[in-house]
Parts: sequence; C-alpha cells; structure tokens
Amino acid sequence: MSEIVKMDEMAAIRLPMDSFMLCTEEFINVRDYAKASKKTVASILKVFYNWIRERPTGTAIEYRDYLAVDRKKSKNYIQTTFSVLRLFFDFLMDKQITTFNPFRTVVIRKGASEFDQSRILSDEEVTAIVNALDHVTPRAAALAAIMLNTGLRCQALVNAKMEHIDHKMDVPRLFVKHKGHSKEDAYVWLNPMALHYLKKWLRVRPLTKSNALFICYKYPFEKISYFVIRKDMNSIFEMCNIKDRTPHCFRHTAITLARRAGATMLDVKMMAGHVDIRTTEIYDHSARRITHAPELAIYNVLRRNEYESGT
Repeated sequence: MSEIVKMDEMAAIRLPMDSFMLCTEEFINVRDYAKASKKTVASILKVFYNWIRERPTGTAIEYRDYLAVDRKKSKNYIQTTFSVLRLFFDFLMDKQITTFNPFRTVVIRKGASEFDQSRILSDEEVTAIVNALDHVTPRAAALAAIMLNTGLRCQALVNAKMEHIDHKMDVPRLFVKHKGHSKEDAYVWLNPMALHYLKKWLRVRPLTKSNALFICYKYPFEKISYFVIRKDMNSIFEMCNIKDRTPHCFRHTAITLARRAGATMLDVKMMAGHVDIRTTEIYDHSARRITHAPELAIYNVLRRNEYESGT
C-alpha cells in the first residue's frame, strides 16, 4: 500500500462551498459526462466536501472507511468514488488550485502484480451469461457480448461511434481508442457472437442525431456512461446469480480465455491495447495458474499412488 498523505496539505479542501461547487461544475463540463452521470459525479463530490469540511486532517483511507462503515456503501461505489476523486484532484492540480492528489497515493484494488483471480468468470458463469443474452435488453446483450469476446474496456464502448464499425473486411471490426494506454487508434475483430448481438442492438437503436454507438433509450438519447454499462451488466449478473462482479471482469475473462485457447501473447496484447506486454503476461500467468495448477498435479500424483498401492 502506498504511503497515506494527510488531505489537509491541499488548498482545495479549504475552498468555500460556492467556489468548490463552481469547480465541480467546470470539472463535470470538461469531462463531458452524460446527463445521468453528471448527477452522480456531483453527488460524489458534494459528499466528499461535506466530509472533509468536518475532518480537515482526514486521509483517503479514512474516507474509504467512512464510506464503507458509516454510509455502508458497496465496494463498487467506493471504487467509483475514488476514480472520480482522482480525476477531480488532477483537474484541480491543472488549475493550480492544489499541488497534490491524495487519491493517487492509495490503491483500493489489488495492483496488476497481485492479480485477483475472482475477477475472472468461471466457465459455468460464462455459459450462464451467454445463455442469458437472449433474455436481456438488446443494448445489454450487445455490450456484454462485445466485452466478453474482445476484452474491450467500458470506456472504449462509451466512446465508440457508429462510423467506427468497419464492414470492408471479411470479418467486421470495431475501431477503438484505448483510454489511458495506447494513444493510437486500434481495432478489435467482431466475431459472429459479438456481431450478432450488435446487429440486434442496431435494429432497435433509437433514431437520433447522435453518432454514439451506444446511447440511452430515452430522449435526448445521449451516449451512455460507465454507470449505464454497470447497470446493464448488473441486470445480467443478477439473472445469472453472479455476485461481487463488475463489468471489468469481462475484460479479464476475455484475455484469459484467449490465452487458454492458444492465442499468441502478441495478438492478445494488440487486442487488449496494452502498451507493455508485461501487462498481458499477468493474464497469461492467470491462465496457466488454471490449466497448470500444481495443486492438481499433486492430486494426480496422490491418486496414482493410491491406485498403484491398491488402497
């Protein structure tokens, strides 16, 4: 865990409420959040400001514990809150309002070197999700099918546009921009399952001037946000009785399955949009941990010895 730094080292927490809310409004506009997300982000920042006003020497860890214990918020909510606050304090640093971002010093989830096996869907869970795709909304089915078959990040689908679909090749592909990683535009192939559910979504997609590939069902038909994707995926998880998962588990599962199926490390790296192949290797180690588990080797030896001894 990174060193925890006191929040009272920041000028931002000493802003009067009206100035803070002005910064909040500007931040939301700069980030170009969807309408539904704007309310969520504004609420997250207001809750934080009210808390830090009462605890001017609080730390990021203390705020995490406050959300978990006092407000009884879920782990997903806390992760979302910290993601918003990291971006917000980056914004304040750019405006020279503060010189430090405390939320960059704390990691809520395990880092890449501590790969969390629970992020990968089991084979049974994958089967249940695939079977559920015909029983959920076309948008939810398309999002799940694309993420499960390509490993795309949620943000890539939020930013995907209609013109990013390329039908010129024998196999259709979707051009994407990998946020925070490769700055170059890349693409993923749309295999038959992903393409099937994408077409079903496009047939019912509301007619609008928006060129976003995935939009909200209701007027003014804005592009979806991460929160919309999470809501759609939660409906699938609930239907399949899958608990403690986020949409990001589709990415971990897709990359791991690709390696288990024999895809080369370089091809998987390109699909995932990783800049450093060492990041992709994390998923490879996870796949080998499943298929080459030493615990199973021990069990096989014990079973063989038991058979040979006749016991």
